This record gives sequence, structure tokens and C-alpha cells, in this order.
Amino acid sequence: MSEGARILVVDDERAVREAVVDFLEDEGYGVASAACGADALELARAERFALCILDLRMPGMSGTELALELRALAPSTPLLIITGSPDFVPGKSLRAVGIGADDTLVKPYELATLAEKVRHRLGGEGAS
Repeated sequence: MSEGARILVVDDERAVREAVVDFLEDEGYGVASAACGADALELARAERFALCILDLRMPGMSGTELALELRALAPSTPLLIITGSPDFVPGKSLRAVGIGADDTLVKPYELATLAEKVRHRLGGEGAS
């Protein structure tokens, strides 16, 4: 396992989740993943993550609800929200709707853009 920063990836779409996990592991990060909010919370209660990447729209617990729970568990952990919502306006602060996201990424996105946002949020920390 990488000695890089630990990242939690949460997305109900298996192919998307696996692609992000594989990419981040190739970049040298340690990655845990979950397909739903409940599983993500279980992981977040057991381990501290340097960054959480989560899909906004998921069945069951939404990304919004998960973000609020993660904020309560680890207030300083950066949250990167990913959304494919057609009504989402890039650049609009999710803080205004109470999520408290540190950054957003709109689907579809380039993995290079994801890597840039991850590096920025981790302050250059990461692959060892």
C-alpha cells in the first residue's frame, strides 16, 4: 500500500468509483472506497482521511447528507464533491447550500483535472 495521503472515494457508480480508485492509487495515494453513504461513514469512523471525494447524487444517503456527517466527524478534512447534475452551475459555492464542500468537479471530467484538484486540496502532500 502507498505511504501517500489516504483518500476516501464514495460513488454509487461502480465503474466511476473503480476508475477513480485505480487512478489515485497509480498516483501513489492510499485509497479506500465505498458505494454508499452508510459504508463511507463506517470507514470514516474507523480511519482518518486526508481528503474525501464524494458523488453528490447517490441513492439512500445523498452526497449532501454524507458531506454533513463527514464534516461532523472530521471538520478539517477537505471534501471534493463530484456531480453529474445537469442543473449544477460550476463555480457556484456549495457552501451556500450548507454542504461545506472545499471544491467541486462536474462530470464528465478529465482525470488530470481530478489529480490537480487532489494535489491542491492536499497542499502538495501525496505520493511518496
